[in-house]
Amino acid sequence: ENDAAPTDGALDTAVYPTPFVQAATMRFHLAQTRPVRVTVFDLTGRRRALLHEGILSAGWHELDVNGADWPSGLYLWRIATDTRTETGRMTLVR
Repeated sequence: ENDAAPTDGALDTAVYPTPFVQAATMRFHLAQTRPVRVTVFDLTGRRRALLHEGILSAGWHELDVNGADWPSGLYLWRIATDTRTETGRMTLVR
């Protein structure tokens, strides 16, 4: 596991394991304390989870993704701060 902070201001987001069966972990880095909103959507655009909304301190953070009640498929995650937004994909398999 690499704990080095990204140098370009990126959030350096990773979701693991991928694909996941029931639960996954989302890990990301903040260079500064910021308001953060982390959401997961299905491919129809329906919000499946709001993982965090509020201030987070600088450093590495981990959030649990619980897909126990979701059907198998591709999901999109979005992390938005006041200065940056990153999106990505994760796959849930049964």
